[in-house]
Amino acid sequence: MSVADLLERIARDWLARRSSMEDEGEIQRRLHDAAAPCVGSVSGGDPNRAQEARERVRATLARKHAG
Repeated sequence: MSVADLLERIARDWLARRSSMEDEGEIQRRLHDAAAPCVGSVSGGDPNRAQEARERVRATLARKHAG
C-alpha cells in the first residue's frame, strides 16, 4: 500500500467517525487547518528541480542505456 493510499484511508476513516459529531464544513475546516502547516514544507534543496525534470530524466535514461 502506498503512503498516499494509507493517508487516504486514514483520512476517510477519521472523517467517517467525526461526521456523525460535526457538520461537513467544520470537518473540512479542521482538515485544512491541520494540513496547512505541512503544505510546501518538503524541501529537496534544488529550487530548479521541477523546471529541469525533463532534461534530468532524459540524461538519466541516456546514461542507463549507453552502456
